[in-house]
Amino acid sequence: MNEPMDATILAVDDDATSRKILDRVLARAGFRVVMADSGISALEILSRTNPDLILLDVMMPGMDGYELCAELQANPDTADIPVIFITALGEQHDKTRSFALGAVDYVTKPIQPQTLSQVVGAQLKTSQRWKNLSEHRSALKGKASIAPTDFTQFRQFLSQQFSLTADGQKTCAALTPGELYAALTKLGFGENQVALSIANFMKLAYLPFIEPEDVQVGILSPPFARANLAVAIQRDGKNMFALSNPFDRGLIESLTKFSGLGDQFILGITAPKNISALFTATTANTQQAPSRDRPPATGLPQPSLHQTQPSNSSLGFANRTRVAGGLRAVADSNPALAKLDALSRDTQLETESVLQLADRLLERAVSERASDIHIEPEAADAVIRFRVDGDMREILSIKSDVNLMLMSRLKALGGMDIAERRRPQDGACEVKIAGRPFKIRLATTSTPDGESLIMRVLEPGTRAKSLTELGMTEEQSRAMTVAASSTQGLILIVGPTGSGKTTTIFSVLSQVDTRTRSLVSVEDPVEYRIPFANQQQVNEKAGINFESLLKSAMRQDPDILFLGEIRDTFSGKASMDFASTGHLTISTLHTSNATSAIFRLERLGVTRTMMSDAILCIVAQRLLRKLCSHCKEVVPITDREAERLAPFISQVPPEVAQPVGCAKCNQSGYLGREGIYEVIKFDAEIADMLHTNKSVSAIREFAYRRGDFLISHHAAEKVAQMLVSVDDAYQKALAEEAPPEVSVASPKGVPRTASPAQEKAKAASTTASVPSILLVEDDKDNRALIQRYLVNQGYDVTVADDGVDALMQLGRAKFDLILTDVNMPTFDGFKLLEAARQKKIDTPMVFLTAETDEAAEIKGLELGVADYLKKPVRKELFLLRIKKILGR
Repeated sequence: MNEPMDATILAVDDDATSRKILDRVLARAGFRVVMADSGISALEILSRTNPDLILLDVMMPGMDGYELCAELQANPDTADIPVIFITALGEQHDKTRSFALGAVDYVTKPIQPQTLSQVVGAQLKTSQRWKNLSEHRSALKGKASIAPTDFTQFRQFLSQQFSLTADGQKTCAALTPGELYAALTKLGFGENQVALSIANFMKLAYLPFIEPEDVQVGILSPPFARANLAVAIQRDGKNMFALSNPFDRGLIESLTKFSGLGDQFILGITAPKNISALFTATTANTQQAPSRDRPPATGLPQPSLHQTQPSNSSLGFANRTRVAGGLRAVADSNPALAKLDALSRDTQLETESVLQLADRLLERAVSERASDIHIEPEAADAVIRFRVDGDMREILSIKSDVNLMLMSRLKALGGMDIAERRRPQDGACEVKIAGRPFKIRLATTSTPDGESLIMRVLEPGTRAKSLTELGMTEEQSRAMTVAASSTQGLILIVGPTGSGKTTTIFSVLSQVDTRTRSLVSVEDPVEYRIPFANQQQVNEKAGINFESLLKSAMRQDPDILFLGEIRDTFSGKASMDFASTGHLTISTLHTSNATSAIFRLERLGVTRTMMSDAILCIVAQRLLRKLCSHCKEVVPITDREAERLAPFISQVPPEVAQPVGCAKCNQSGYLGREGIYEVIKFDAEIADMLHTNKSVSAIREFAYRRGDFLISHHAAEKVAQMLVSVDDAYQKALAEEAPPEVSVASPKGVPRTASPAQEKAKAASTTASVPSILLVEDDKDNRALIQRYLVNQGYDVTVADDGVDALMQLGRAKFDLILTDVNMPTFDGFKLLEAARQKKIDTPMVFLTAETDEAAEIKGLELGVADYLKKPVRKELFLLRIKKILGR
């Protein structure tokens, strides 16, 4: 290798001032410098000079830096010369594109002399190492075709793992390391599936995708990485080589000797196309929003999808006929996809890149355990977000024109009309990702910035977990097993949307003997496959709605009926009648706890007599975020935390766990979710209370006094077990169960003692002559405006910024009126109304909302709100209506 004083550096920059700076800095460092003012000039110099390093500006007229770098990589004589980009472009996607085109480093302007000298000095050593690596690799190429001993074992592993035909067995037996992916792809296996199998066999990390920012540039030359499908990355602070074929012993030996890392690295397995994707300039189709930190689209993996055509069955059964290949393979048989391909050609956008983006998006969602994918348009771009463990995470942004193509591709995949962008649409498709079948439910809606899309990711063939694995106690699990073995009656699973009700039912039904008992389901949609069950799905396009499907299911006279949801008066009464006439019925309802389901059913027209005759038990559940076991921190419990837990647990723990954040949990502090439950058995005593019209709160208090384990106590127990945080348990479960005057909130029936501050507040509220109003509003501007209106009229106003805060205020004092917003995060107005009624708080409540939906207004008035006021409020009319309500 040349000594630094003899090294030749080619600097290419169209700006004369920049060239002078580069010349001065590099000459002072002892380097020989050759200057070029354009890409064409640089190519002419390279025809007669072989520099040790090239410094290259990106933005140049004619041939820019990217184009010149691509030319250099295409020429074997210049491919191994290290290239450093020097430019004012410093965004992550600029760096990603530079690496994809062959750069080894990236220096941003304005140039810092010391930084430039250090980078140049380091990369001059790279040139000789790359040459040594390439020469050694060429000399050992033969080792790639020699099957090592463990490869013979791998062939046997493949035969056991996959169901192969006789021809497939022969192909597998004749496999060699060099033809591994090509041969298995011909047998119908995707590259990701093969890579995952290799990783499992070798007990190495499987990489479903590679983030560009994780790549260590300069370790391997881009031509070497492309040719050998190997790339150096950082993984959890360790050096790793991501390979597609670890059976290539020659490659491993070359990396050990000449990568510069010695043996201080680990191996990871990824599909060949994930490595190849790093060297394609697809980043031109993605952009970073100025105020957001989003990774570029090239960080997404590329799955091999096998689509199933959308269902055309009149009963909504899923069509199980698979179409081999990727999304392009179905274009000829799907008119919508064919139309999209024509549209792609007309707009000169490459369908292949959109196809890859759609593929990679789905696999990344699966690899990150996302339940939903949201594509949301904005003014200049579109944001893609995943819902993971109940929370939304921003993944990337894409340009509007790319988003249009991506939306069309996904809509066509779901059998939707790609030309219709104003009306909401629903669709579905089945795909294979990493060898696993998934069902994707799609729903679009129109927004001021364009069409948005939500995709629900379902895995119908997943194994049913036991009830204890989901989070139930052993006693709760036994009670559910007994109920599920009954020959008649209704098991009702209740909880908010997205609380895991269907998953719990899937677990319950997996314990039922469906070989000897017939099971029919009515679902919208089918989320899990139940063995030996006749699962029916709503299909509005085919004219099969929920009510007609339920009538059809009941005429089949099954032993067990699974009704996806009690959603109206018909389904409520029908499920009660069916459960009372010798059939086991299982269904769900949207309420906050088990006893409030009584209140909800009454609103649907179901009488208490019908409930007492039909219901076996009501199970309420919530999902709490599970603390990441890799990074959670155990700390002494604070007085405030102890006060929140005390009413629900016999002994307050001295320590609790709190979230921290690490690479395993994506810095969130949470990994997975944990279920909390309550199982209220409807025995003779509860039935008698229903017949005698006891209040819901009285029934709940009775259930607690007889020893039923309520959902609030289960949440407190999970905190004591250090599975969840105090804050999460309090916001999701404890807050609405903690009134100061209801004994259900105290352990072992011991009444809570109010603090002096609470007693003072209560006394003030009862003696004051000025009407007191609790204002609940999460928008600070609206809250301040309405508070000012009310205070100026002489009212005593207390403010709360959400429903949880409002419940705490209601525990401290009494109010003459509750004025609450409807749409609030975590705990909305409807939940606040329900919680207040359970706690026997009869204070009049007025809803405030900006929504124009009459259904929500009707629902609120039916549930007993005093009035329903629209935002923005009109001062005079607003104050008159408040005065009238207080005067009643």
